[in-house]
Amino acid sequence: MASMRLLRVRLARLFLRTADPRLLFPGIGLLLLAAVWTIAFSMLHMARDSAEQAAIGSSGELIETYEAQMARNVGAINQALDIINYGLQLRQGGRGRSGQGRDVLAELAERALLPPALFFQARIVDRDGVLREATHAGTWPDIPAQAFFHRHRDQAGTDTFVSPPSQVGGKWQMHFSKRLATAQGAFAGVAIISVEPSYFTSGYDPARLGDRGVLGLLNGEGVFLVSRTGQMVGWGQRSGIVADESAGDREAPPSLLALNRWDGVRRYTLARQLHGVPLAVVIGLAEDEQLAKYAAARHDILWKATLASLLLITVVAAIGRLSWQLGNSRRHVRKAQETYYAASNASHDAFFILRTVTGKDGTIQDFVLDDTNRRGAALFRRDKSAMIGLTLRGLFPETPISGLFDDFVSVAQHRTVDEKEWMNTSPLVKAEWLQRQLVWVEGGVVAIVRDITQRKRAEAFLLEQSQALEMIATGMPVADVLHKLMQMVAARLPDAAGVIRLMDDDGKRMAGAASHGMPPGWDDASDDRGDEASGGPCGEAVRRGEEVVVADLAAEGPRPEGFSTALAHGLRACCSLPIFAGKDRVAGSVTMYFREARAPTRHERDVVRAATRLAGIAIERKQAERHIWHMAHHDPLTGLPNRSLLDDRLRQAILRAQRTRSGAIVAFIDLDNFKLVNDSLGHDAGDDLLKTAASRMVAAVRASDTVIRLGGDEFVIILHEQGEDADLSPLQEIHAAVARPMMLAGREVQVTCSMGAACYPKDGADPQTLLMNADAAMYRAKELGRNNVQAYGAEMHRQMRERLALQLGPALQAPHPHFTSSVPFIVG
Repeated sequence: MASMRLLRVRLARLFLRTADPRLLFPGIGLLLLAAVWTIAFSMLHMARDSAEQAAIGSSGELIETYEAQMARNVGAINQALDIINYGLQLRQGGRGRSGQGRDVLAELAERALLPPALFFQARIVDRDGVLREATHAGTWPDIPAQAFFHRHRDQAGTDTFVSPPSQVGGKWQMHFSKRLATAQGAFAGVAIISVEPSYFTSGYDPARLGDRGVLGLLNGEGVFLVSRTGQMVGWGQRSGIVADESAGDREAPPSLLALNRWDGVRRYTLARQLHGVPLAVVIGLAEDEQLAKYAAARHDILWKATLASLLLITVVAAIGRLSWQLGNSRRHVRKAQETYYAASNASHDAFFILRTVTGKDGTIQDFVLDDTNRRGAALFRRDKSAMIGLTLRGLFPETPISGLFDDFVSVAQHRTVDEKEWMNTSPLVKAEWLQRQLVWVEGGVVAIVRDITQRKRAEAFLLEQSQALEMIATGMPVADVLHKLMQMVAARLPDAAGVIRLMDDDGKRMAGAASHGMPPGWDDASDDRGDEASGGPCGEAVRRGEEVVVADLAAEGPRPEGFSTALAHGLRACCSLPIFAGKDRVAGSVTMYFREARAPTRHERDVVRAATRLAGIAIERKQAERHIWHMAHHDPLTGLPNRSLLDDRLRQAILRAQRTRSGAIVAFIDLDNFKLVNDSLGHDAGDDLLKTAASRMVAAVRASDTVIRLGGDEFVIILHEQGEDADLSPLQEIHAAVARPMMLAGREVQVTCSMGAACYPKDGADPQTLLMNADAAMYRAKELGRNNVQAYGAEMHRQMRERLALQLGPALQAPHPHFTSSVPFIVG
């Protein structure tokens, strides 16, 4: 009795809750809405089923028709190939109707035993791949390279081989071929019947297939040999369709509604395997075209259902407002919970809520995991359900050693926040570097863990780049900088090998400057041993000035020589980027080789680009230093070395003479009457005179000799490997070259020069003495009337001292020296 009374009480409470207007009227409205939409969806379901059944039935009829058509066509082609084979066997046995004088194909065509020549072409190829007979004129030079030729040559059998469409004589054709054999069964050649791919889709009927349907023919690998959609015919797409091998007398499976991946259209697709050949026919009806009538009906039904729903909503809106107000508080609570779970699961940080476990004495014994988010489960590579309930020691077995447990206890006891970064050593955690933050909450600790591996790697990468920039700024050799860059790339891409190649000064050849992980002897098999227009990725990147990627080094086609070496050492792909030294000048390339046949990832590209950019900075700085040095040590007008290089070149000449036990000649040259030309014809003519005289001097000496402009119209020439005696014949040739007439300011002018020569070691053993004696000899040439060459003699030094004594004698004998005051002259 008591139990019955309790049941009645509970039913009464349930009735009262149900009779509450805040629930009753919204409930009635929902029931009515459910009824309206149930009817609407039922009508939609029936309409869609009817449309789908019609599409499936239509696809079944079409596949039967197309299968029969293709079976006839392929059967006729097979029969023609057998006839060709039989005709050749008769010809080999001497039993042909016309004897040996006529072609087999011509005889068969005359008897109408071949398919129509309007659509089909028949060919016979001998065992060497040479085209012997054909029903149509034309050549086919690369038959031995074709897949069908290899197939029939290497495999015995009478099966028909169907080749994918290829271009022959400017036309795309499909090839049906059979093996020809001698009486002993040896390979004798191939019989081929070719037809344009569009022939097999000529039965496409837009009235039944629509504009987005598909009609096609597949090979055994599921690749389209030909397909047609509307007016578009194509081939080579991978379909992903598995053909049905049902015979025609059995019930065909229903069409499969799927997204056709070759063009992204959803179709009712049906494929049927042809008997006796590795071909399948495919019929596809576009879903949107087949369900067009259903879509119109669906719009009408949904519109009517929507109007009915709006009417019901309007009736119960006032009453429903009360029920919504009642549920607001509940929704707020639920929303807060959902927001927490959504935020935690969407966060890149892992959240772990751990509850403290205390002993009898109140001390903390351990922590138990109560909850975690999706990122936390992924970090430990476990299911969330398998982690809940684990202790801290279960999550991190090395906790007592690492001090992690003490950190948790400290946060729980002192109610503080603790942060730390560390390198992970646990094999259970999928991260290299971790950052964690421990926060106290009531009854436990929340641990927020973040995978900072990428940030740490980025910091290390930036540090290495800074070190490379510091090496560049401090003037370290370019070779050291490039080796540092390769080490930097190797640290980021440990499974890759790389090489930095630089262009030579004339921009024609490339040479390796730094490498990492490259195979032994790589330089000997380099793909860029030639000029920068070579076919390898390094040269191609330099020539085009942009990134070059080879995703598969083993791909068919011509390959640079270095690819074979790379493949032999397990390198399958490469990426090459040009090095820009300056705005537009390409100075070389950075090439990375990978052990998988794939394109480089974005991270790998960024690493190589950073190395390329730093290499360009290093090379550009080196070139700037070279340019500045050249400007400082060369005359800007003539391009010759200037006075700053004179002492160095003289010392080199002396050392070379000592090493080769030979002599050297130092000649001091002064152009005669240069001031007269400068004053009468102008400074531009004077500059042209200096440039012409300089170029003639350079042309008259050997490449190992040196021509230096001291300034004004004075030059010094250093001749290496001369005899110890003063053989002035080389200087006479230079003298004659300078004296040849030249055109200055539109006039023919002849300018001579005075030359003085000093020989090492006879006339001096150091640069200063040689230069002073050559200068004395030159002045001797001036005194003798200019336009001559004089070798230094001891009397010249004596005459110079006497001349100086005559000029300075009166001044030295005066009792008091006299000074000439210097007065500044200011204009204005």
